[in-house]
Amino acid sequence: MEKEELPVELNHIAKQDMKYNHTKVLVVDPHTADVNDYYAGYVGKYYFFSDKVDGRENFMLSNSDFKKVVQRYQYVALPEWYRTFTTMLRKTYHEDYKVGLYKVTPKGLQKVNQIKN
Repeated sequence: MEKEELPVELNHIAKQDMKYNHTKVLVVDPHTADVNDYYAGYVGKYYFFSDKVDGRENFMLSNSDFKKVVQRYQYVALPEWYRTFTTMLRKTYHEDYKVGLYKVTPKGLQKVNQIKN
């Protein structure tokens, strides 16, 4: 696989989950085609072994709507830098975020290296 393929990128930011769970994870993918054909969600479901994984690319929202979207999830996977998403995070939570796996908290995102079930 290419080093820029989603499964490889997820492997760089988080440990793969081997226990079936219902953890809500948002996989942020800047590639519209990967989201539109459900590839991002499909890969995320298998990588995090959860039936509650969504892939999303469009984050052109108001600050309050953006925060509502993020707060619907327990974790956010940001496998590659994405200008729109990181800009919205900065505007909403007033912090800079890089690639990684983040636990969603009421005050923002906290970087982690695996999902805790």
